[in-house]
Amino acid sequence: MDDAAAVLPPHPLRQGRIAVYGGSIDQGACASRPGMAYTNILSRWMNTEFVNWGFSGSGKAEAEVAKALSEIDDVRLFVINTAGNCPSASYLRAHLPAFLDILRRRYPYTPILLYALPVFPFNRFAESVPVTEQKVQVEIETYRRRVTQGTAIFIFTAAVCRIALEATRFSMKRRWTACIRTITA
Repeated sequence: MDDAAAVLPPHPLRQGRIAVYGGSIDQGACASRPGMAYTNILSRWMNTEFVNWGFSGSGKAEAEVAKALSEIDDVRLFVINTAGNCPSASYLRAHLPAFLDILRRRYPYTPILLYALPVFPFNRFAESVPVTEQKVQVEIETYRRRVTQGTAIFIFTAAVCRIALEATRFSMKRRWTACIRTITA
């Protein structure tokens, strides 16, 4: 060790947690190592604790998971990805409102970022694309209904979605960080 080197305590974490719920992308699939999952990268960049509830094959708006998420203390943002693994648009239409209602009971004013992974050009002709697009439409409908009912503080974005897949690219990390900082400011 260099004589001038010093080991300093880390900066204290920002107050409030960001709770992420979804499937394998949120879990960290395709990351080269655990610290490279997008939630871990953003946690370091933002000096904020991320509670990662991403599980491969999950993100199906299960009421039981909403109850568990609502028990996390001091959440300042929920990031929810449900369109990827829900079996159908009708399933999502039946389950997403109740899922969100459970979160709202404990956190009536905490922002919720709903996002869905975009359809990339290389998989544009995959058989699953129309089903995914239908599920994204359900998320958009749910968002619009909540806004008109006055129960929002609730954000849907399709533009920021690809960031989860590309979080290791510098520009994408910056955009995702900027988005979350704007929402939680």
